[in-house]
Amino acid sequence: MGEDVSRGDGTLEFFSASSEGRECVEIARRCLQLAGEGVPFDRMAVVLRTPGLYRPHLLEALRRAQIPARFSRGTVLPDPSGRALLALLDCRAESYSARAFAEYLSLGVIPSTDDGAPPPATDAFVLPDLDVIPFEEALVLRPRDEGAADVEGLERADFAGSLRVPRYWESLLVDAAVIGGIDRWERRLDVLDANLARARAGLDPDDPQVVHLQRRADELQKLRGFALPLLRALAALPTSAPWILWLDALRELATRALREPERVLQVLAELAPLGPVGPVGIGEVRAVLDRRLVNLVLRPPANAPGVRIWTTDEARGLDADVVFLPGLAEKLFPEKVVEDPLLLDARRAQLPEPLRAWLAVASTRVAEERAHLAVAVGAATQRLVVSWPRVDSGRARPRVPSFYALELARQGARLGTELARQGARLGTELARQGARSETELAREGARSETELAPQGARLGGAPGGPSPEGEGRSPSETEPPSESADGDGDLTHRALARAAARALDEETGWPAPDDPRNAIDDAEFDLAALRRLMRRPVQGAAGYLLEVHPHLARALSARARRWGTRSWTRHDGLVDDTKRPDVRSLFERYSTRAKPYSATALQRIAACPYQFALYSMLKLSPREVPEPIEEPNPMQRGTFVHDAQFDLLSELRDRKLLPLDHPQKLAAARQVLDEILPRVAAEHAEELVPAIPRVWDDFVAGIRLDLHEWLGRLHDDAEWVPSHFELSFGVERGTRRDPASRPETVTLPLDVPLALRGSIDLVEARGDQLRATDHKSGKAREKGSVRIAGGRALQPVLYALALEALYPGREVVGGQLSYCTSRGKFDKTFVPLDDEARRLAGDVVRTLDVLLERGFFPAAPDERACDFCDYQPICGPGEARRVRRKDPRFLGPLVRLRSSR
Repeated sequence: MGEDVSRGDGTLEFFSASSEGRECVEIARRCLQLAGEGVPFDRMAVVLRTPGLYRPHLLEALRRAQIPARFSRGTVLPDPSGRALLALLDCRAESYSARAFAEYLSLGVIPSTDDGAPPPATDAFVLPDLDVIPFEEALVLRPRDEGAADVEGLERADFAGSLRVPRYWESLLVDAAVIGGIDRWERRLDVLDANLARARAGLDPDDPQVVHLQRRADELQKLRGFALPLLRALAALPTSAPWILWLDALRELATRALREPERVLQVLAELAPLGPVGPVGIGEVRAVLDRRLVNLVLRPPANAPGVRIWTTDEARGLDADVVFLPGLAEKLFPEKVVEDPLLLDARRAQLPEPLRAWLAVASTRVAEERAHLAVAVGAATQRLVVSWPRVDSGRARPRVPSFYALELARQGARLGTELARQGARLGTELARQGARSETELAREGARSETELAPQGARLGGAPGGPSPEGEGRSPSETEPPSESADGDGDLTHRALARAAARALDEETGWPAPDDPRNAIDDAEFDLAALRRLMRRPVQGAAGYLLEVHPHLARALSARARRWGTRSWTRHDGLVDDTKRPDVRSLFERYSTRAKPYSATALQRIAACPYQFALYSMLKLSPREVPEPIEEPNPMQRGTFVHDAQFDLLSELRDRKLLPLDHPQKLAAARQVLDEILPRVAAEHAEELVPAIPRVWDDFVAGIRLDLHEWLGRLHDDAEWVPSHFELSFGVERGTRRDPASRPETVTLPLDVPLALRGSIDLVEARGDQLRATDHKSGKAREKGSVRIAGGRALQPVLYALALEALYPGREVVGGQLSYCTSRGKFDKTFVPLDDEARRLAGDVVRTLDVLLERGFFPAAPDERACDFCDYQPICGPGEARRVRRKDPRFLGPLVRLRSSR
């Protein structure tokens, strides 16, 4: 990337970085290099003109480099307790806003209690001024252990009770769709509780979401017990009152809502003199507290070690061997000087002299900016390092170096040129005096010029041209002007910017230096080392990573076994040695003789054995990410349709309208549907309604059209009479289940016993014959003459076998998949309950037994199974391609199951 503008013992150096963050990283890198040359950290300083912009970047860079630092104004850190109290005040001002309350929860300052409710208010004495007890410890920036668990706050041992970590509370507020008002809070939390109960009842018992939903229901009760009393405490705050009443109320609120209220109480004690003032509203109270509670300033003692961080105001009278001056870009340093629009400079100049002296004009502010520059430059005794960012990250615009930087470079260049001229004159004068021979004097003069000119160039730090050999030199009178000079042979902005950019070992988009030895932390070192190896690979050169990071070694070893060997290993899924007694007993717990299964769970065997193991054995549920509801998803659509069908059929049965064997009955059924559908929509609206009402209205209208068409098809097939709706066995379905449902599972009459549990959407009767129907609200995936469709559609056969076991005196002809919406084009797939269907159902159970006996549940997906799998983040992409590399003999039972029709 080129050489520095000034190297070695140069006293003035320029560089530019891509952003303020990279600029601070480069400052930390140079601090380490200077420390290696023997310069103490205490003799280094960073002078900031815009501390608000550079302070956080500088703090992070010095922490990464493990460089001790002393910020003269202290380290500004966010104050969680203060921000939490402000969030509660916002919650009260916004009519109990869920957004503000969620912000309070996110700060992790809730108190610990035995019963989960906020603690009672207490009296706590604090000193009104924290500076009474000064800091005795220096501020030392220690590196954080990125891999260590955060044991602070709510993760501590004293939070092992009922109110441990409210990690679900924010998502629960999103799901509850709380907007504001205590009454709405209570109503929406009640609705969410009912929705969670209904969702649990509608899931397959083997579904890991059941455990997840139960956990959310438990957390919802804890949220209710904590939030509602706290909201009532917010309601008790005065609307308008003197400050003395506000301070008393806020002290009580702080002791109830904050785990460590001391800092907030100290601020409230400082405001005690405002007691008689008032009355004031909550907006004024929040405005006064905002500046005092948002941030916490940690001030180090005067003898704290490390690099000094000064502002330009604080650098007066101070010095350091090396001074870094960042931010010398236009509109940063100097800051943009504008006139006060309330009183322009022309009007200020007309004011009387005593008053005019107190009002600054543009020329005064320009002089103040130059004074700031003089103070910053004057603080350097040996070396000054000037830098600026090339890009305005906030506005995505390029920056140019300030004319202050250009002036510094030109002054240094002129000084270098002057020293060279003095050397030449010295040689000429010595030759004239005749003290030595003419040849020797000429040689001495040339040597003086050669020695002094580079020193002046290093002091000036100005580039002599765009080529690398011109860097570190200043243009002289004997050189013609180049593109780096203006008409007078002087430096230009473009030349300075190009030379300063080349002074860095930096590449945009790559956060590491080219040389690993210049890295400030382990991450930069690894990136720089790997970058070199990518350009010129050396076998075994990156082996050190396996020693410093054991998890990487394990991950690479697992990847090699997954992709590089034909044999099946434990890295290919749940593949283990069943010869071990403990492993063998573990798999026996999931045999069909010991555990009941549902049709939905058994279908996952054919899709992918590893998916079945994660779903039914490990009960692993995907991570839930709250998302805005644009329209109901397929699962929510299916729940809505099933609830509407159950309520409709139940009402038709109560009104003696089944079967729909007459047009008048069909017309009455359509009228009942129009009466029931708004009630079902209102029940689901609290949970499913999107932000745009028209989307919800269109969704309900579409369901209405589909159900009207479905009723017409029931009328056409009137010989089959609906007799049972949501007939469940072995599961709890909430209030929407048939009265004939039973809590016990059903043992299917197969060669291999199977305890089945589930819920049949519709049981139809024709005389003594029965038929099981499973309703689908999506697209028809299985078409034609199928039995189990390669193990992907087991409900028709298994539900028909369940009916045969439930009603042994009646004939069960089979089961069917009924696509009851326009998305599935109202297709029906009927599966007769014959010998072949029984044999195929037995094959499914035998396949599961073989996999359990071998302890073999690899990630071996069926075609396109990964496209609809929730566990794809665990396996990663390309599983179907990887399986083709493995020994196919172990997949024999699975292949036979998938090939069945």
